Amino acid sequence: MNYQEAMQHALKVDWKVSLCHEGKECWCRVIEPKEKIISSEDEEIYIVGSGSISKEHAEHIVNVHNCSLKTLDL
Repeated sequence: MNYQEAMQHALKVDWKVSLCHEGKECWCRVIEPKEKIISSEDEEIYIVGSGSISKEHAEHIVNVHNCSLKTLDL
């Protein structure tokens, strides 16, 4: 799938919060699909990259997104 298709697919799967490359002590987190999605352009798909969102906000967004998938049955 191309990059655009991969991004659209990422909206329909569960997400997870991961550590950035700085590790557990860093303030930020990464939001990514639970299962790795790689586009045909060989790009790994991230929802929010490192340095962009705090741990607390990331966890909240992931919980809301994952619950919405169950509720909306996408």
